Amino acid sequence: MDLERYKYIMKLISGGNYREYNGHLKEVMAMTAEKGFMTDPIAHLECQKAILTILENVEPLITQGRKLAKEKNDESYTEQADKNKLIASSYREIADGFAYRTLGNDRVRLRIIAQSDTPGLIATPSEGSKAGRNAELKLAQTVTRNGGFALLHDITNCLLVGDVSILRHIGDMPYLAEVKNKKLHTPVSIAKQLSNGQLITDQKSRLLQAQDMLSSEIIQSGATTARVIRFKLPVQHFHYGVQKIINKARNDGFAGKLLAPYLYVDVVDLHKINKAKLKDLQDRSQRKNDTLAMPFSNLDNLSIKLGGQAVRGRAPYSVYPYKIDDRVDLITGELYLFAELYIEPLKKALRALGWTLTLDIPDEYEKMDRRFGGRDLFREISHKEHFVKLQHNATGYVVYHGAEFLTRIGHEFLSAETVIAPIEAHRRLVVSGKLPPNEYVFAMNTHEDTIWK
Repeated sequence: MDLERYKYIMKLISGGNYREYNGHLKEVMAMTAEKGFMTDPIAHLECQKAILTILENVEPLITQGRKLAKEKNDESYTEQADKNKLIASSYREIADGFAYRTLGNDRVRLRIIAQSDTPGLIATPSEGSKAGRNAELKLAQTVTRNGGFALLHDITNCLLVGDVSILRHIGDMPYLAEVKNKKLHTPVSIAKQLSNGQLITDQKSRLLQAQDMLSSEIIQSGATTARVIRFKLPVQHFHYGVQKIINKARNDGFAGKLLAPYLYVDVVDLHKINKAKLKDLQDRSQRKNDTLAMPFSNLDNLSIKLGGQAVRGRAPYSVYPYKIDDRVDLITGELYLFAELYIEPLKKALRALGWTLTLDIPDEYEKMDRRFGGRDLFREISHKEHFVKLQHNATGYVVYHGAEFLTRIGHEFLSAETVIAPIEAHRRLVVSGKLPPNEYVFAMNTHEDTIWK
């Protein structure tokens, strides 16, 4: 994120009316975190309907503000519209956490359902949109009356394939459904259309592919397939350390600490920024200035969402194991969290675990085409996106990953031991002959679900 973008976001989140929603966001966050909603299907749906009502009131203001800015040639309306966009995305991120918990904190399932274009705004209800939303709610209510659970995709940032996810129990594989022109479309009905020789829309094609991938746990990307393999492995993370940094920042306005030789985190409480001594903000004595560092920040998330994009492939702040107030302030940016991932110390830590890390980030990485839509759910991925090379020191075994390998440490605060563990477990299966050596694999540690709240 460039400096001008950073300044603009800081200007938005510093405005008085932006903070007016803070208290209500915390009430909604506390409500969705109640464990009772994960045992009662009807209460589970009512909680989502409450968020839907909020978005129906907030999101039309975004469209209205942008229209007024154009009509009156007044940028203040654009700024207010952008504030409302960030406010709405904050409620949506709370809904993301609700979906994350409902799906058993399952990274694979969330990644598959997030593989589409970002949702449009919930506009001022027209007769057509009212009918569509009522049909979705009717389906969800039918599910809950029969003892199942339903997720409303329209209120989230991350559920982008289909309109409703249906589960028999919390943590089950979801069954996707879509409502179009008052008609219900499911994988079964779409498959029946195909068997009858009928043409189907790209949207239906993607829904069918998503359901196939959820069921088979085989992810198809162009001509490449990757099998999902789940391991139960110990997890180590730095969240307790981050919570202590947040606590100190709440008191002093600013706090920072080196949590591992390869990870530095600091936090600024924007409520108390005027009380923080300037030298404290400048004196980050534990930071390393003599090595390549990759920055991560919650303001990056705000920039992504303000640009109409979705944050894919990583946990939302609404499930981080922090206090309710802290989660909300990380979502809104009122707690500014900044992390630096130091590459040379990370390489050293991985070498001690038996692996050599090599990064070959292409110059054009930021400009690579990451559009969604079309006929295929996952488009063919350029090998240049897999710029993280991991080579096992003893055997020469090599795997390639994308930026998510680094994100797991710098954004989700998992340890080097935790992110390398499923890769090592997969390598051992290959060496033992239980898996073919050239197969692509999405390795997942199911014990990560013990982290998220």
